[in-house]
Amino acid sequence: MTQTAGEHLQSTVRMSGAVDSLVTGDLAVDVAAVVREGVSNAARHAGARHVTVTLDVADAVVVEVRDDGRGIDPTVACSGLRNLAERARRRGGESVVQPLPEGGTLVRWHAPLPVRGSG
Repeated sequence: MTQTAGEHLQSTVRMSGAVDSLVTGDLAVDVAAVVREGVSNAARHAGARHVTVTLDVADAVVVEVRDDGRGIDPTVACSGLRNLAERARRRGGESVVQPLPEGGTLVRWHAPLPVRGSG
């Protein structure tokens, strides 16, 4: 997923929880879209040198993409970020994009895990 980062962006990926068994099907497609959009924005628009992707699976799926770039230009169309927000809403979750105090941007996307049958 971090091949989107390009050659000048250093990326770190951290995962915790039962990612392989719980993030499957359409949920995996949504998670991949979040990571792609966040890393792509850091590389193409933010001028970031570092990006960290964190995927945590416990009671919910939480994806964070944190970069050290110049942040989001409020005058730029954010259609990709709106798409992520819509994906989260469809799952009963939320997507938040915010500037970081030390500079850069945090994209935080979370959604509850799908209810699995007991059989």
